[in-house]
Amino acid sequence: MDGQVPVLLCVDVEPDDHVFPPEDPSPWKGFELLTERVEALRDQLSSLTGEPARFNWAIRMDPQIAEGYADPGFIVDRHRRFFEEVRERGDALGVHPHAWRWDRGRGVWVADHADPAWVDRCVEMSFGAYRSLFGELPGHHRFGARFVSERLLATVRRLGGRVDLTLEPGEPAAGPGERMGGVWTGVIPDYREVPRVPYRPDPADFRRPAATGGELWAVPLTSGHLVLHPRRILAIKRSLRHPSRRPRPARLDGQDRTLAMWRDWRTPAAFWDSAFGALRELQRPYLAFAIRSDTPVRPLLAERFDRIMAALPERPEARRLVFTTPADALLRMGLVPEG
Repeated sequence: MDGQVPVLLCVDVEPDDHVFPPEDPSPWKGFELLTERVEALRDQLSSLTGEPARFNWAIRMDPQIAEGYADPGFIVDRHRRFFEEVRERGDALGVHPHAWRWDRGRGVWVADHADPAWVDRCVEMSFGAYRSLFGELPGHHRFGARFVSERLLATVRRLGGRVDLTLEPGEPAAGPGERMGGVWTGVIPDYREVPRVPYRPDPADFRRPAATGGELWAVPLTSGHLVLHPRRILAIKRSLRHPSRRPRPARLDGQDRTLAMWRDWRTPAAFWDSAFGALRELQRPYLAFAIRSDTPVRPLLAERFDRIMAALPERPEARRLVFTTPADALLRMGLVPEG
């Protein structure tokens, strides 16, 4: 690993709960706790790398937020000073639409990925709310629940988006069903064969690079080998013996998956072993991770994140990292020209 390596740490700014009664919306306590702690993390990473640490905030501004809080820009209005301050520190702000639609007849939230027009509306509302609040285009787009389609990316292009951070290489497809307290329609695509480097997606098939250039860059999250804690492996084996006990598809130790900090890693060092191993396979190395803003109010997830970040200074490779924004990362990798 020669030279500096850009790292994208993206925070999905969301309510604490995936679903909630519209008349009694979820609190945002996790995000509020994160606003109190982020500068300590920034100082820690800046001291470690010798470079100013910058983060990336993907903000929910979609119909679910409008339904529950009467304004898609609710969280920005409520914490305007915070968002202005992190922008001044060089952080990038973007949007994080989800496809939740409130079904009044059934009294349930539907993640309606099967309706392309609805997905368009979710992206359009997010871009529109962002432009109204900040007077400019969002710095990046990251759709929720890992959903991507050719039409979705065409909508992002049409609205002026230049960077998409949705792709999670290594993750399998997921069909319709009941998840996260709501009903899901449509299919989450199979990402096991998507590129693991930044590329301009082909409008006809987002899984492959376009033959000619384009304005939109897909910057996938980092994937590598999972090294799970033995307790997780035992749980997977039990679920395979008793399918009725399996709440979700098993993810086996050693498979390539997105390097998510919420997973039950064997040790924090195992996470960084996989991350730096993935780096060594890239001609233009970079890292990209995402966390939800509710992490501080999920004790187990908060512990995993804190332990992983605390283990980073033990790695000599860490001195070459630069926590930065998508635009700066693409520049450092030589993928876009200066200016």
